[in-house]
Amino acid sequence: MKEFLGKIRTPQKLYFIRKQVLISMGILLLGAFMGAFSKYLDYRQANLPTLLHLIDRAVDLHNFLGKLAPWLVIAVCIAVYSTTPIKAGINVFAFFARMVSSYYLYSNFIAGFFPKSYALIWITFTAVSSFFAFLCWYAKGTGWIALLLASGVTGALLNWKYREE
Repeated sequence: MKEFLGKIRTPQKLYFIRKQVLISMGILLLGAFMGAFSKYLDYRQANLPTLLHLIDRAVDLHNFLGKLAPWLVIAVCIAVYSTTPIKAGINVFAFFARMVSSYYLYSNFIAGFFPKSYALIWITFTAVSSFFAFLCWYAKGTGWIALLLASGVTGALLNWKYREE
């Protein structure tokens, strides 16, 4: 199986352990920031600071981050630019775990409510994200299987984007 997958895309030379840990920590921090920021925009929409309010009004940032498509794009980028398929799964899982936890911690402790049904959907999505990140990593490879995977990723992103509108 390793030989078969190696024909699609070969894992890059691994960085030093320290660099790998720093990249993963950066992804964790990005997830935590994005989750809390998204909930902050949702909860404080009427009371945003002036500059943030102008940006939000111009690009409708709080509604944009309230949809699934932007999060999928971020996850695909993390997966595709990881050094190995295992690292892609770990990084995407770490991103979603921190994003979802910071979002719902903010929701529970600052906003004062906890939407359990939505949280369960996002927790399930986080649980399966590693498998899909593993597949997405191979979409950047060569051959017909990589083309099929890339088409599936593109189709899924387009489907989620137009489904939400």
